Amino acid sequence: MDPLKEIIAFYLEISPDDIHESTQIGHHGIPKSIRRHRMYAKIISEGFEITQPSRIETFGDLLSDLQGESIPVGSETDCVDEGAVVLEDTRSASHKRGALQHSVGIDVEEIDNLPDASEFLNHLFYTENFSPSEISTALTTSDPKRRLAGLFSLKEAICKADNRFLHIPFKDLEISHSEAGAPIYDGFALSNSYTELFVVGIAIPNLSIEKDRCLEDKSNVLALRIKVRMLQRAVFLSMCCIAVISVMALVLIFS
Repeated sequence: MDPLKEIIAFYLEISPDDIHESTQIGHHGIPKSIRRHRMYAKIISEGFEITQPSRIETFGDLLSDLQGESIPVGSETDCVDEGAVVLEDTRSASHKRGALQHSVGIDVEEIDNLPDASEFLNHLFYTENFSPSEISTALTTSDPKRRLAGLFSLKEAICKADNRFLHIPFKDLEISHSEAGAPIYDGFALSNSYTELFVVGIAIPNLSIEKDRCLEDKSNVLALRIKVRMLQRAVFLSMCCIAVISVMALVLIFS
C-alpha cells in the first residue's frame, strides 16, 4: 500500500483506494487548517519533503511538489481566502481612482485539534509551524497548547488578510508579545479571543503604516518639485544675465 495515500486517507477519512490525482486535499478537501497542517507534518515525518504546501489543492499537486515541480498559482490561491473581510475606501466614486482595498483576516480554531505533546520543542507539528522562541514562550504559560492555538489562528488570519504571506512557512511568521501580553507582528494589528474550546484570531493590516509611507512619498515628491522650480529659476536668471551681457557687448563693439 502506498504510505502517502495511507496518510492522506486517514485525514480525509476515506479509503486509500479512493485517492487519485484530482482528490481534493487542500482547504477544500480538509477545511480545518490545523488538521491539514498535521497531515503535512505526518507526511514530512515519513521522509517526504514538501516545499509548496500553500499551493497544494489536489493529490496531483502534492505529487508535483514532491517531484520538485513548481505548482502554478491558480485563481483559488490568488483570491482573498475564506475568513477575510474586505474593507474598501468609503469616499465617493469620483475619488476612488487608485483607492486601496484592505482585508481583515479572521480565523477560528478548535484548540483540541492541536496534537498533544510531552515535548513541544521536539514535536514535528510544532517545530514546522512555530519558531523556537514562540514555543519556548508558550511553555512558560499554564497551557502551552492553548497559547500555540492562539498563535496558529493569528498566522492564519495574517495570511487571509494579506495573501502575500501565503507562501511563507508558519514557523517564519514569528509573532512576539508586548510587555502587556498583546500579540505583535510588524504591519498588523492582532487580537485573540478565547472560549473554553475555541480561539479566534484577527489580523488587521496597519493602515497607519501605509499612510506614513504615502506621506513620506508625498514629502519626497514635494521636495523634488521645489528643487526643479529652483533649478528652472536659476536657469532663467542665467539666461537673462547672458542676454544682458550679450547686449552690452554689442553696444560696446558698435559704439
